[in-house]
Amino acid sequence: MQIRTGQFLALAGLGLAVAQPGWAQTAAEVSRVDSADQQAAEYPFDSLRHDARPYIAPMLSAAWLDDSNEAGLDDTLGGAISIGKPFTAYFTGEVFVDFAGDASIEGAVFDNVNIFQYGLSALVFPLPHRLPVYGLASYGLSQFDFDRVGGLGDEPSETGTFWDVGAGARLALTDIGIPDPWGVSLRAEYRYRQADVNVELGSKSTADEFDIDGHLFQIGLQIPILPPSD
Repeated sequence: MQIRTGQFLALAGLGLAVAQPGWAQTAAEVSRVDSADQQAAEYPFDSLRHDARPYIAPMLSAAWLDDSNEAGLDDTLGGAISIGKPFTAYFTGEVFVDFAGDASIEGAVFDNVNIFQYGLSALVFPLPHRLPVYGLASYGLSQFDFDRVGGLGDEPSETGTFWDVGAGARLALTDIGIPDPWGVSLRAEYRYRQADVNVELGSKSTADEFDIDGHLFQIGLQIPILPPSD
């Protein structure tokens, strides 16, 4: 009787040892599935997921420039490119270059001005797990190349500083039904930008310093530089 009991216990222990790895693997798989389901329930849209990869963002821009010192500046079309890094779900830092376009000038000794700007931006996401929107602020340097009326000579390039504030939104391509394993997003933003430059714009101007400010709308793509981690 004792021999049979010992054999039974030995067989039971062997069966438990054999079944344990399979049970552990099944539990791990269930845990991974539950974790994925929980993440999907927490972030129903890919636009709300935090992607910590650095990215590049090429964008097209349109600028509506305000008048300055009784001179009128026409609207322009241009482009920008940014390189950014999300540090947390709430904060992203960027460096960018922006060609704001070639603006015609009316009522001044200059015929047009080319505007080139580069700087730093801070993007703040107030509700990153609910809305893929952000506020932004930037500061940087501007370069202005003026051409005189009648082609009588080019004004030397002038430099100055600028700042802007605005808001934007980011939408993952997968959220609009476009298959994308890389994690590319559409991006659109508005900026109010003010740039200062020290140059005599027109004969009626009483001060050398004037502002080239206006409204800037940009739209483009945000493309991660590194491949997805999973």
